[in-house]
Amino acid sequence: MAVLAISFIKMNRTLLKRIIGDYFSNEKWLHIEKLKGGLTNHNYRLRMANSESYFLKIFRKTEITRIIGISALIKGITDFHFPTPELIICKNGEYYWQDGIQSAIITRFIEGEYPRKNTTNLYKIGVILGMLHQIPVKAKLVEGYSLQYSRQKTILEQNSQILSPDLLEFLNIADPILQTIPKTGFPESIIHGDVFLDNLLINEFGDIFFIDFEGGCIDKSIFDLARAFIGCAIENKSLNLNYILAMVTGYNISRKLSPLEHDFLFEYIVYAGTISSLWRFIEFNIMRTNENKSHLYKELLEPTLRFVQTGKKSFLKALYENQQTAENAKAKP
Repeated sequence: MAVLAISFIKMNRTLLKRIIGDYFSNEKWLHIEKLKGGLTNHNYRLRMANSESYFLKIFRKTEITRIIGISALIKGITDFHFPTPELIICKNGEYYWQDGIQSAIITRFIEGEYPRKNTTNLYKIGVILGMLHQIPVKAKLVEGYSLQYSRQKTILEQNSQILSPDLLEFLNIADPILQTIPKTGFPESIIHGDVFLDNLLINEFGDIFFIDFEGGCIDKSIFDLARAFIGCAIENKSLNLNYILAMVTGYNISRKLSPLEHDFLFEYIVYAGTISSLWRFIEFNIMRTNENKSHLYKELLEPTLRFVQTGKKSFLKALYENQQTAENAKAKP
């Protein structure tokens, strides 16, 4: 999973030494590996001379208030033994590092790899996500997911001259569906916000850990579940219904969907696919056009469009039949 990026490490060696020094003082460290995964922030594995390993994340263009909120969130869920790496306290007495320009956190490193996409793993992911949504909120955390559809629409309107035909066609189909979602009534909880397979780890014993909580906040639980489908259930340019059903079955073990959540799960999957596609389009076609990633939005847009075309009635029928099967299996002696 890790590859050494010598040129990047040399370019930022001063910054890395400052961060590591503020966490570990004079303890010796051997080397750093640049980790794959993620489209924005920089991730490293830090190997110490005493054989300990740590995970270092350096944030790009993230407000310090969000870093404080993320560190409080991680600290809070590890207190409830949620499976995520434990934060290391910095010499400044906080669970984060910052110098007014850059910010970082360091956690313990978990040996593992990205989970393979199969019903067994997706069932486990559903169970764990349901556990997260049951953890009570104690500390004051960041409220509201950062990717708001209304804000994305404003950005697109301001850059309407560069919108692609496929994106315009998709928005004409998706937007009326999204407008039917009720504004209130959905339960809120701590959410991860970015449950993609490269934000998860599975160890040699089959245990799955959630990592990369930079999208974490307080928001609607159903949105987090729907976005997990977008991050984990896409296969061959379509949302795999069996994968979705496996995740829902696992999720219901830890936390039952409310009637309103059940009735609008279809719309929230469309919502999650829409904002995820738009984020990629905006990020790599408007904000950062020099990174050769302008096509990445299609990887999420096309499966979301195909899901819309299957229809809500068909989806709810499959959801109901799956629920009946799970209940019958539980009732057997």
